[in-house]
Amino acid sequence: MRSAHVSTQSLRENHGVRVRRRTDAVRGDGRRGHAARPGRTSAGSAGPYHVALGLQRQGLPPTALVADSGLINLEWQEAQQDNPDCGVDEEAAAILPLRMHPAITADGNSPHRLVASGTFTVPLLDVWTINDGRCGTDPMVCPLPDGSSPVMGSLDCAHEPLRLAIEAQGPQTRSTSMRLCVSIPGADEECTNHVPTQDPDAVNTLPGQPADFNRAILRWLVQRALDD
Repeated sequence: MRSAHVSTQSLRENHGVRVRRRTDAVRGDGRRGHAARPGRTSAGSAGPYHVALGLQRQGLPPTALVADSGLINLEWQEAQQDNPDCGVDEEAAAILPLRMHPAITADGNSPHRLVASGTFTVPLLDVWTINDGRCGTDPMVCPLPDGSSPVMGSLDCAHEPLRLAIEAQGPQTRSTSMRLCVSIPGADEECTNHVPTQDPDAVNTLPGQPADFNRAILRWLVQRALDD
């Protein structure tokens, strides 16, 4: 399926937006030259946070970042370990951190902490479907940065610290969270569409976000381009 994206040409032709010739957004594959594009996979979606931070520190901040489904939250991962249906085995738990650059796994460098501290300033849109993955809406005790531990669905828990960090920026924030229920036609369970922005015909049924969420993402991207 095609990945939802907006090219600089599309922004100019359809919305009259002038896009400067620089890195306009970060894609999941790290390439440049698009106004925005989510990762083609959730793993590809997890990486652009630190790519964007690196560009920001070089004085080349992207206009926006759209990340669909994938998100690094080590505290959430550790909290799931006691659930055999959600955690990973001991060997995988030891190997996974070694596959990431130490700067990514360092204390304080998870996306929600970078946003909360004001270190990460690129406007971002965090997208997830509530029943995605092996555990989806399975309830868990969720460790949050303020020390509280409410019970919530697994995927909501993974994204909650970042959602709170964005919310704490107040009404002036240019970032947002998009919590969705996007189902796969014919699937046994609802709200399980993984990386839903890849499906141009996908429909959200969860209150709080529009049914045509891809169009809402496009509007957000156009606004971020106009911010410049």
